[in-house]
Amino acid sequence: MNPRLSTLALAVAALAPLAAQQTAVFPSDHASNAGFSSERNLPLAAGISRTQMIFQKWDLGITPGRRITEVGFRQDETRTSTGVALQLEIWMGGNDMDIDEVSGTFDSNFRNGTPSVKVFGPSIVRLPDLTGTNGTQDDFFITLDTPYTVQDENLVVEYRVLANANANQAFNYYLDRADHRTTVTEFGQGCQSSAGTTPSLSAFDSAYLGGDVFLQLRSAPGNSLVWFNLSVRNQSPIDLTPFGAPGCTALVFPDNAAPRTGSPSGTASLNFPLPEEPAFLRQHLYAQVLVFDLFANNLGFVASNGVDLELGIKPGMNVVSSNTSATATTGTNRRRYGVISLFRHRQ
Repeated sequence: MNPRLSTLALAVAALAPLAAQQTAVFPSDHASNAGFSSERNLPLAAGISRTQMIFQKWDLGITPGRRITEVGFRQDETRTSTGVALQLEIWMGGNDMDIDEVSGTFDSNFRNGTPSVKVFGPSIVRLPDLTGTNGTQDDFFITLDTPYTVQDENLVVEYRVLANANANQAFNYYLDRADHRTTVTEFGQGCQSSAGTTPSLSAFDSAYLGGDVFLQLRSAPGNSLVWFNLSVRNQSPIDLTPFGAPGCTALVFPDNAAPRTGSPSGTASLNFPLPEEPAFLRQHLYAQVLVFDLFANNLGFVASNGVDLELGIKPGMNVVSSNTSATATTGTNRRRYGVISLFRHRQ
């Protein structure tokens, strides 16, 4: 065999395990996005403590059979933190429990799943200082002593802090906290009404699956009858000039149309709940308002701009924590709450 080809083959073989390593970010919609707030104590800085984090499998993004080799966290992008040494154990297991089924009793949260197994420690870990910059760049990881094989179930990770160099007391260590990520994009343009104003539609990124959507119309003629047109389809714009409304465009197909009567000042709103359904994560919801305006044009309608909501969801995770003991049996259960967590995994 050619010596150069042999050397190349060995080099490729050596790189193969590295190439196979991947990093999963939980929640998945925070992979390249920072969180909205921070968590200062959990899971590593609450003093002597036991913190259990349950990650719903629908957003875990790790194929069953792959092995988690490292766990990581993302620093908050606005606050600095000084690292502290601590004695740490990490345990992992699984369950089949929905978010609302998880309880404050630690050991009960391994129902119908992989029993808890220790994958790290007890060992001394020196937490790095956090600079408060480049939040989506400055992640840090802890390498497990024993890789954990992911199963087709929710992932349960426990952090047990046995001691720390801060006299075993809690300290501030700001990690990036997850929340929902709904993006709102306005598109297209409205057309002028008989009042000389152009109806304007807006939405809010506070909407999320399991919460409410709030749409707000402004600058319509007073006391107008309006229709909020809603669709999950991204349609091509339709010029309404041939129909008697020059300069107006139908931007959203009215799969659903909700009538409302505007206020004397020309405002109207629509508020409705969204199902808490993970299958709809990153689904687009499109909206536009048609305003009845008999004197604006021959069609008798004018239109607003459109809005596009790419829907987020609250984090599919629970955090159960106790800051009284590393072997506590019960703790406080926070639903749909937690820090952005990272998992390096390989075959």
